[in-house]
Amino acid sequence: MAAFWCGPAPNLDASPSIRRMRGSALWARNIGIVVGVTALLGCTPRDEPLMRSATAGEPRMVRPAPSIPPSVRALLEPLPAPKCALPANEANVDERQKLDYERQCFRQAEIIVRDRLSRLQSAVAKLDRAN
Repeated sequence: MAAFWCGPAPNLDASPSIRRMRGSALWARNIGIVVGVTALLGCTPRDEPLMRSATAGEPRMVRPAPSIPPSVRALLEPLPAPKCALPANEANVDERQKLDYERQCFRQAEIIVRDRLSRLQSAVAKLDRAN
């Protein structure tokens, strides 16, 4: 009965050092596979099976979603991008004035965003204290 070989034909003339090198590369690859599989299996909890089917009579643990007051919800809405481009009808404005206008505009937009963020943080802190 003939043996079937998948892959290139083995080099029977290879020196022992080449065979050792191939063997060590194969050994390192196999160790890498074992380590990877072990790491993945280590992430599963030990006290529960890997998969569990739900039954219809089983009670579900559902946490009620905290209600977000409208004032906090308004702070979560995204702000529009600042419109800091100088109007096109300003013909007698040089580059320095244009850059100064844009810098001030973006600075004001940053102040608005930082103020809104601090109001949101204080509102969330109040919600945490209430719960």
